[in-house]
Amino acid sequence: MAASLSLNVGGEQLVVTHPDKVVFPEAGVTKLDLIQYYLAVADGALRGVADRPMILKRFVKGITEEAVFQKRAPQNRPAFVDVAELKYASGTSAKEAVIRDAAGLAWAINMGCVDLNPHPVRADDLAHPDELRVDLDPMPGVQWQQIVDVAFVAREVLEEHGLIEPAGHDERRRPYQLTAAGRAELTTAVNSLGAIAAEGARRLGIALQLPNPGWAQ
Repeated sequence: MAASLSLNVGGEQLVVTHPDKVVFPEAGVTKLDLIQYYLAVADGALRGVADRPMILKRFVKGITEEAVFQKRAPQNRPAFVDVAELKYASGTSAKEAVIRDAAGLAWAINMGCVDLNPHPVRADDLAHPDELRVDLDPMPGVQWQQIVDVAFVAREVLEEHGLIEPAGHDERRRPYQLTAAGRAELTTAVNSLGAIAAEGARRLGIALQLPNPGWAQ
């Protein structure tokens, strides 16, 4: 197994550690395979994560083991990976990673990330979310049909409130985006998300308990 190799990504050098490490055992997908996949779809991936602080969800032992959530960007990161400091209601803060290009994307995957977890704010304006994202995660005890049902109801509620265009209006639209009139105040965005979740739960006839986001800025 190769200890490391160097990749040139858009003129930046990235040292890939343990490129032969298997991330998806059943499919035999290695870390290098995953990096190459993300580079192939970099334009699309960066539309969702570029210039946004992100938590590193690291599968350091592969996809079959629990992920480690790392808020703070490592100090020995390359120069092409920036940071933004987020402050929390608890009084703590964290300088989270901000990637801006394909090299940064490849770095995140090299860190053990399989999926990407950006905040809905830009690094240059942490107090004003510019997107409202509905993240539907399958988990133990949740059937796929339930995910589908919630997705349709979420779209219905968002369309009724003018947060996305009706289905079929523009297939190139970016779904679940809160930018019609510019960036929103943080409390407005949080309250809007809570209201949308509550209305969706009401229509589905399910109980809902909203967590405290704990994010001050």
